[in-house]
Amino acid sequence: MLFLLGFLLWVIGAAFSYFLYTPNPVLKLPPLSKNVNLVFDFKFHLFAKIFFNNALVGLLVSIIGFATGGILTAILFVYNGFMLGFIIQNALYLKMSKLSLAHSLLLHGPLEVVSLLYLGAIGFQGWTFYKMLLKNEMKFEFAQLPHLKTFILPFSGLLLAAIIEASI
Repeated sequence: MLFLLGFLLWVIGAAFSYFLYTPNPVLKLPPLSKNVNLVFDFKFHLFAKIFFNNALVGLLVSIIGFATGGILTAILFVYNGFMLGFIIQNALYLKMSKLSLAHSLLLHGPLEVVSLLYLGAIGFQGWTFYKMLLKNEMKFEFAQLPHLKTFILPFSGLLLAAIIEASI
């Protein structure tokens, strides 16, 4: 359920971007390839930048999201959805082929998004945690906080997604 909430917020952000944002012809973006390149060319510096950025977002939506009762998680999901819509809008405005755009997003995107949604579900659990604490339905114990092992799978997904994205 929390996973779907995160996905819905992501879609809302993308819809805001799609309906409210108009590409700016003066905007300086790096040139986009119009052709699909099926040859993978791994770039470590790009991988490191992508992975550490996504890992930071993952930590924010999970740990800080939990600490804020899921509020930061919701804000970041709407923002990330908006940025995805922004990227797609600008790519299409700059005449990037739809096949090339799909290639660049669909190879790594689903794994990255699912990993972040999984981490976001941890952040959203903070709402229930605080609600139960405030209603005196439970006493605080460290065992009730997210366990380290719950982070292994989603961070592995972010690692693999970054490797794929840096290779495109």
